Amino acid sequence: MISKVQNDEQIARNIFEPTNFRNERVLFNAFKPPPHSCEISVQRLAITNLDFCFWHGKSHEKPPERRFTGVAIIDVSFTNSYPELVKVVASPMYDEVLACEMPSHADIVYIGYVVGKGEPAPPQFMEVMKKLAELANKNFQKL
Repeated sequence: MISKVQNDEQIARNIFEPTNFRNERVLFNAFKPPPHSCEISVQRLAITNLDFCFWHGKSHEKPPERRFTGVAIIDVSFTNSYPELVKVVASPMYDEVLACEMPSHADIVYIGYVVGKGEPAPPQFMEVMKKLAELANKNFQKL
């Protein structure tokens, strides 16, 4: 069942370098979905904790091209500024790498935007991604 995550919750996004993190900063593309998608994975901290997020991130790294760096924590209330562009939905799933259920899994979903391969994001969605990176840099938990 997919449902909207409450505004008073916090979400955690695993950050990997060098694609999402450089010069001690979370980059906006940490919040850009992969090609042909409109969503990025996060964890609900109301259901899980930072220890799980660190374990999850570490298990999904592929050195040297994808090194887990830490966790960006963001208040879901950021969506209030962009209600027509973005929402956070609960999307529990089974993680094949960890071989476990993840009831804490959620997605940041961009409304009406699917990423084209090699195409820049439209300005309004780029604004959201940059805002998310700004918020991530304010509350980044480094490994």
